[in-house]
Amino acid sequence: MEFRYEVKIPKARVAVLIGRNGEQKKKIEKETNTKIRVDSDEGEVFVEGSDAVSLYNTNYIITAIGRGFNPEIAELLLKNDYCFELINLSDYIQKKKKKRFNKNKRKGYWNKRQMQEDN
Repeated sequence: MEFRYEVKIPKARVAVLIGRNGEQKKKIEKETNTKIRVDSDEGEVFVEGSDAVSLYNTNYIITAIGRGFNPEIAELLLKNDYCFELINLSDYIQKKKKKRFNKNKRKGYWNKRQMQEDN
């Protein structure tokens, strides 16, 4: 049975995934027993293989490289002791922006009120 994954990475990271003369891509293919095809124009990476677990690990390795990890560090995800979790930081950043906006809004209110009292 043949399995397939499609992963999209930034175009700037495609060269890092492929490596010099395709060495990095070949290394990942050899260690995971998968076949990797890369569309350099769109940043799409297609991973094919017969073992679902190795495909799953390859997916995380490619995602980690796409997010800025060094390929040697990303390959540590093949070991059982390592995992990759992508955290959405926008949930935390938006809360701080709202607080700052409200604080500035209050300052504007008090400055406006103070100006009215001075006149």
